[in-house]
Amino acid sequence: MPPPGPAAEEANYVRALLDAYGEHLERYFGLADDLSSEADLLDHFGDCRIEFYSAESLRAFSRDTLPPGEFETLQEEIHSGIKDEIRTHHPDGYRRVLAVVKTARSLQISERSLHSQLTIRDRGGICHQLANDLKVKWVK
Repeated sequence: MPPPGPAAEEANYVRALLDAYGEHLERYFGLADDLSSEADLLDHFGDCRIEFYSAESLRAFSRDTLPPGEFETLQEEIHSGIKDEIRTHHPDGYRRVLAVVKTARSLQISERSLHSQLTIRDRGGICHQLANDLKVKWVK
């Protein structure tokens, strides 16, 4: 489970989510605390943080039990699988996040060492890791 508030290592994907929410509602969100009046977005934000930390746990598991590079290969495969959805026109960044994560959840990934450990949350979390690594942008 994530810590109560976003940690420094979450800064990029958190900022990307806040920008996506801002584009969706046509207002600026400076901090996650600004979401308190937006129940649906606050709930989504909480889910995204859980997903991110789930994927971070999978990364640690991979690092501790599998040959180097296995997790990064999985990230690259998911990135390849979501690129077309990222490029697709969406009315705003929030809707892009929803569509991209939905696509990641439906990808067929069966030939990776981590396949048996990969959960739905991990798939969404990997999308947020990619945003955190600045490889994915929700707002165009």
